Amino acid sequence: FLYSPIMLSVGLTGNIASGKSMVAAQLENLGALIIDADRIGHDLIGPGGPVVDAVLAAFGKGVAGPAGDVDRGKLGPLVFADGEARERLNAIVHPFLINEIRLRLSALAAAEAREDLEGGPVVPMIVVVDAALIFELGVADDFDRIVVVTAPDAIRYARLSARGLSPPRARERMASQWPEAEKVRRADLVITNSGTTAELETQVSRLWTTLTLAAASPSQRKDEPG
Repeated sequence: FLYSPIMLSVGLTGNIASGKSMVAAQLENLGALIIDADRIGHDLIGPGGPVVDAVLAAFGKGVAGPAGDVDRGKLGPLVFADGEARERLNAIVHPFLINEIRLRLSALAAAEAREDLEGGPVVPMIVVVDAALIFELGVADDFDRIVVVTAPDAIRYARLSARGLSPPRARERMASQWPEAEKVRRADLVITNSGTTAELETQVSRLWTTLTLAAASPSQRKDEPG
């Protein structure tokens, strides 16, 4: 659904170690507003988070953190190694995550609409939701544009190894997400992050131009005719 005729909503996704967060940071520097789904997820299972009790009930006190939270370092190996456990976790967390993302998008759209009604300066807004699981969450249709960041498996594996993940852990995490080719097939726009930082910046600059043109022309939105 369309949040606002003066706001372009963009879903930015990509599999683990594709460089999606780098693209988000560059878009933010160019003027995009970023909603970080991973950060929201951290808050959901952080101290006082709304799903902490449900996660501990499902996975046991062994994944409890010292501050009344869920220890992601303990929970991660359980859910990435076991598809059934991952589905249990997703069933608890994802409804809250989806709701929070939609609330934030709606709040931004409402604020922009108020500016319009009050005769204030209205500049088309580009809001980017940085989320690894946009397709897995089933929310791709929420956005005017879907951008997928890609990188070859060998490069992503090397990046995960550089982060300190063991080969089995790296393979588990890569296997837990949809195939990249399927995400690319469903994407509106694709960024390939297999080269230098400068090459990535050039692609993101072109992407920004495309998005700003779409933001300025509501007829180019998914949910508008034409």
